[in-house]
Amino acid sequence: MWDMLGLGLKSQAQGEISNLNDTRSELENYDLGDRFRGFITGVSQEDVQKKAKELLEKKLNSNSAGLQGEINTIGGGYNLGFGELNIRDNETVETYNARLSGNKTKAGIASQYDMMENSDASLLKPGMSVGQIRGLASNLRDSNKEKAEGKVTAETQRLETRGDKIRADAYLDAAQIRSDDRAAQREDNRLTRDLSMLSGDREMAIAQMNADLVDKRMSYDRETRRMDKRTAAIAQLMSGLGSLGGAFTL
Repeated sequence: MWDMLGLGLKSQAQGEISNLNDTRSELENYDLGDRFRGFITGVSQEDVQKKAKELLEKKLNSNSAGLQGEINTIGGGYNLGFGELNIRDNETVETYNARLSGNKTKAGIASQYDMMENSDASLLKPGMSVGQIRGLASNLRDSNKEKAEGKVTAETQRLETRGDKIRADAYLDAAQIRSDDRAAQREDNRLTRDLSMLSGDREMAIAQMNADLVDKRMSYDRETRRMDKRTAAIAQLMSGLGSLGGAFTL
């Protein structure tokens, strides 16, 4: 019946919501008329206060459902100890909103840290402040930068070492080529000398052969003349003998 008349517990509590103090722990203005209404309806001040607190907290939690969802989505995978995201007993609305906003910021920074190269999500601990998480990210950023610079330095040194080796090998190759060229030139010079000597020896041999041939021809001519003289002498002797024989015949 009282609900039909707008005097039920819920109706009375809704009317008193604005009279709750900041922590919703008591009604700041529950006057004589309110007490009389409670006497008539059989609803105590404590019942109205409790119901008003319940209705207000339900509304506050409903209004922050989207923000709570963001916090759970972004930071739910990290052990940051967010705990209950609904408004707590004796927590003011301002404190509650600040807590949710801080948790959202903390979750976002934790997510950014987790996406960094070489991050370690196990370092995220319950109760860590936004500044502490940012400190982790800053230290990791410095560490990654040092590692990157170290890699660049190592690669630069490797390339320089390789370049030095290539230059040294090229120098050795050039030196070997020069040495081979000198050796080839020496061999060419030796062959030239050998050919020159062979050519000289050949000419000397030919000259010697020609001289020998001339000597043989001269010897042959001398022998031929001697034989001619001998033949002539024999012929003369034979002629003389023939004459002598004719004389004996007469």
